[in-house]
Amino acid sequence: MNSQPKQSVDVRDGGVDANERRDLKRVPLECNALVRLAEYLTFRARLRNISADAVQVVCDPRYALLIHPGGVESAPDSNRLIDISVALPEFDDAGDFKARCRVKYCVHDMDGDERMVLGLQFVTMDFSSVQHLDRFMESHR
Repeated sequence: MNSQPKQSVDVRDGGVDANERRDLKRVPLECNALVRLAEYLTFRARLRNISADAVQVVCDPRYALLIHPGGVESAPDSNRLIDISVALPEFDDAGDFKARCRVKYCVHDMDGDERMVLGLQFVTMDFSSVQHLDRFMESHR
């Protein structure tokens, strides 16, 4: 049983349930990253509010719709898992962070442009990815 209290997180969604429950502490950040969905499909994105089990990805709507085809109009399919690989800028020599993820939400970015925000929950990660994420989060505290 986890003794840490859950934190309420503002997902800046402008219309759907704005309270997301987290078991793990998040690290607020804004950083550029490259996200790879497949061997030949890599795109630029911004990362926000990363934790040991989830991340917000801000990206062009075309890429958001590849990850969550229903867009903001439909609830994510909890059975659909995607594999991502994220190149974090501070650790170029440590390799990519890789995870199998579930989409938790998809909303319009509230910063006034057409980007979309995806909440991705990490389902599985290999040991080196866990270590990579831990080092990255530690460097941003």
